[in-house]
Amino acid sequence: MAQVLKGVPEMFQRPPEGVVSVKVNENGLQAPDGRPEYFFRENVPSTQPPAEAGTRTTEEVKNQLF
Repeated sequence: MAQVLKGVPEMFQRPPEGVVSVKVNENGLQAPDGRPEYFFRENVPSTQPPAEAGTRTTEEVKNQLF
């Protein structure tokens, strides 16, 4: 592409309205040293994992899904 686009200036594309860039770590949580990812503003991940993570039984998860 370097040869095809030689001399063509780079264009910055702004994200659509309501989309924000947030740095996240490998667990998908916000982290200042993470990599940038794009999210809808209302779906930005937390900085902390959910307090109840891993405390539901298999039966509780099954009942929630079905």
